[in-house]
Amino acid sequence: MITKHNFTALVQTLRPEEIDNEIDKGHDYILFEAHFFNAGSYATIKSCDYDEDAQERAHDNGQIFCGKDDFMQLLEDTQALEY
Repeated sequence: MITKHNFTALVQTLRPEEIDNEIDKGHDYILFEAHFFNAGSYATIKSCDYDEDAQERAHDNGQIFCGKDDFMQLLEDTQALEY
């Protein structure tokens, strides 16, 4: 589950280029997923079009499915990346 306590650490598992590439794609939404293991965690990011089923799955599993602008605002608000 992504929380305010682990969001920054998860974002920092991604290269800034990965985030930029997904933001620059022609889709309007971002799926940001956390993957947890005994030895640590990492995140994946995927640009996609709106899909109600994907949004429900993300919500049910503690992931983030939101518009690109909202995701960029999260990055800015949490200062997860230094651009």
